[in-house]
Amino acid sequence: MTKDFEARLSALKEQYKQLTPEELKNKKNELKHGNPLLYYRCQRAKHELLRLEAKRTQMQIDGNNAQLTEVEDKILEKKKNWLETLCGKKA
Repeated sequence: MTKDFEARLSALKEQYKQLTPEELKNKKNELKHGNPLLYYRCQRAKHELLRLEAKRTQMQIDGNNAQLTEVEDKILEKKKNWLETLCGKKA
């Protein structure tokens, strides 16, 4: 389950171009000043991803595999949306 999740996550990252730290900083600055609503939506998505990752880790520790797959699917969906917003459409 975890290896499958890691494989799907790495495949998702490969679909989108990777930004250098400087490009990422410029992109965030453009979003913040050019489209503040989209910037704040990205920030909320990032915090939601962090929350879901913590929940996933806790479920792994507790051994709750039934809900773990649901949380992993939510993480992948939100990560895809966040990457689309930040990096642009699929490369």
